[in-house]
Amino acid sequence: MQRATESAYAKINLGLQIAGRRDDGYHDLVTVFQMVGPADEVTVNPSQPGLHTRSTGPFRIRDDDRHLCARAARVYCAATGIQPAFDIFCRKYIPVGAGLGGGSSDAAATLRALEKMHRAGVDLEKLGARIGSDVAFFIQGGTALGTARGEHLLHAPTVHATPVVLVKPKAGINTHGAYALLTPGDYSDGTRTLELFARLSAGDNPLELTDLMGNDFQTPIERTYPELTDVRVSIERAGAARAMLSGSGSCVFGLFAETAAAERCARELSEAGYWTYSTRMLHCGPSGTR
Repeated sequence: MQRATESAYAKINLGLQIAGRRDDGYHDLVTVFQMVGPADEVTVNPSQPGLHTRSTGPFRIRDDDRHLCARAARVYCAATGIQPAFDIFCRKYIPVGAGLGGGSSDAAATLRALEKMHRAGVDLEKLGARIGSDVAFFIQGGTALGTARGEHLLHAPTVHATPVVLVKPKAGINTHGAYALLTPGDYSDGTRTLELFARLSAGDNPLELTDLMGNDFQTPIERTYPELTDVRVSIERAGAARAMLSGSGSCVFGLFAETAAAERCARELSEAGYWTYSTRMLHCGPSGTR
């Protein structure tokens, strides 16, 4: 059996509205996921019985059984009856604690790699939903509406390849801590994000839909982390049509009309000491091809 390698792209949330807290402790969301660069790289190698993970790269994480790649492999093996005998190698280029979904994307890439190796015919999106709220989205990627915890998905056709800049301060934000900052006054009904997705699915240019974009985390997060307000304002001053928090942060993204302006913004904020990345909206299929 040959090894399998999959790219694990990042995501931003073009819209994120939180409808309220559920009885099970999770929150009901209405969100538009959008795949962007950069990408981690996940390789699964056949090995002796057992399961081992290792990560490298600028954002490497601890190598232990809590790694989401390891959890994904265990879920896959439990669903298929396959005995684990894998080495999983993850090159990390997506910042941690950024709201870009790097860990979830790595888990999805692990599921895709294992399915490529074993051809078990399992529903990877359903398996992904068992691992984490964002994992199901990353199985296919592209542009999608997420509801419930984010795991109920409706995929959109290809959208415009709009230039995007990602900017992250050194501090990361824990997702659970971000949810703890929410009050009932931060919740909304999701109608704006539903309209945003409908317009994107109809082929409208994202730059013409910025009034429909928003993130219910943004106000409480910026109140607690004022540096993120400074980052957002800097991106707006650099010419972004819209700048906002991705997920629960701490990454802020900007949408631009021109690649040159996006790259200039990324360069200037990198010189100011921030991690930056100039990319574009990507549309990926189940194979991970763009």
